[in-house]
Amino acid sequence: MTIALECTTDISQKLEAVAAIATKVFSIYSEDDLLDKSRMLKYPAVGVLYEGITASFEDPSRQGLATELRVALVLVIDGKSIGNLDKKNEAAQVLDTMRDALKMKTSPSGHKWRFVSEIPVGLVENVLIYVQRWATFVPITP
Repeated sequence: MTIALECTTDISQKLEAVAAIATKVFSIYSEDDLLDKSRMLKYPAVGVLYEGITASFEDPSRQGLATELRVALVLVIDGKSIGNLDKKNEAAQVLDTMRDALKMKTSPSGHKWRFVSEIPVGLVENVLIYVQRWATFVPITP
């Protein structure tokens, strides 16, 4: 198994412990892919998107072997407001629990998952989309 597959599987398993999304975590290749896969489900749902491996600026060895693997977690939630219920509040709660499921946790590379960012993407077809990004150090062996 490749480190990319190991890491995306690791994140998926950790997120399945979050009650709100327990059976609705998917491996995806785009936001549209997640919308297609989750159309028949009750939201919220999360797509795990492998974003690749890049050079790390923190390379203590100075050998050019330090790299970082990045993963985007795409949260989709029903954007239709019902009465005074604001769906952005529900999204904030799910994003918090996703962060709790990953912070201070070790990745398959033996290094901790590091929070990178969290941003709202917008409303698409009455679905609110948020992206939470995580990274971990994955050394390239000589």
